[in-house]
Amino acid sequence: MSDGGPIERLRDARRVCKKHVRTLHINIFTTTTNAPRTMVRFKNRWLLVEFLPTSPPATDLTAKDLLTALRTSTLAHFGDTGWGALGASLSVKYFAPATRLAIVRVARAAVRTAHAALALLSVLGGARVVPHVLRVSGTLRHAQRAAVEWNRAAVARVRAGGGGVYGLAASAAQLEASTREIEALQD
Repeated sequence: MSDGGPIERLRDARRVCKKHVRTLHINIFTTTTNAPRTMVRFKNRWLLVEFLPTSPPATDLTAKDLLTALRTSTLAHFGDTGWGALGASLSVKYFAPATRLAIVRVARAAVRTAHAALALLSVLGGARVVPHVLRVSGTLRHAQRAAVEWNRAAVARVRAGGGGVYGLAASAAQLEASTREIEALQD
């Protein structure tokens, strides 16, 4: 800096100011963090499905039977390509034979294939059924909430004397036990 007049001092002040602004700009926009990079998590969709029986329902259904039926439906309608996209991520998290309610997990990229395979499913455990996808959720918690709401409505129908759930002989105690099972699910 020079000891010149006021104009010279003003010019020096501007240079110093511009230098600090440039340094600040570089520090803000070019610094990188040393935080470790994390992997991207798998994104799933959860399908809440009810199976409406059109013939006398089979009594001893399991989640494995549902998974086998879904595999058969996917292979029949979408071939090996469809099963390849769907098979690795497909799992049945919950299935209640008394209420015919299921929660199915599938990868986000294959949710349309899974939804279509469910819609095209016609036989479950030797009995004819009509699948009805009640909800597609991004989290298990939201699928659980929808399932609990569905169970509460079913309990109200049974207690009101409306008979079983879509012709099923599920009692209010079975439906309440089903609700407790749903609420206990962990991801």
